[in-house]
Amino acid sequence: MTIPRRAALLACLALAAPAARAQGTAGPSGAWVVQAIGTTSQAGAPRADITFAADGRAHGTTGCNRFNGGFTVDGASLTFGPVAGTNMACEPPAMDQERRFHAALAATRGWRMDGQALLLTDAAGATVLRLIRIRAG
Repeated sequence: MTIPRRAALLACLALAAPAARAQGTAGPSGAWVVQAIGTTSQAGAPRADITFAADGRAHGTTGCNRFNGGFTVDGASLTFGPVAGTNMACEPPAMDQERRFHAALAATRGWRMDGQALLLTDAAGATVLRLIRIRAG
């Protein structure tokens, strides 16, 4: 390969790298805090969160119990496999939140970004979970 061709190839790779990194962080991978379950805001509720790992596993807390399980992403499609978790009793509002959270995971069929928010959607495209990325620091 000639030096001008090599330089042109390296320049193209350098321009493509930031876009590839941005795409990689734009998906559901990483740690997210639940902002809303369905149309119900989680403001003032026990913190619920979920982390999507690169190995296809998800884990987090419902605001009461910890959970983990598998997930599958295929383009805009997202589904969860069986979820296992701890089984502590909590106050009734936290138990209701946990029930709604698990129902939302079971109903999830897709995902999309809405600004900085990650929306998990059902088969009809309705938002079942609204998540905000947890910033390190």
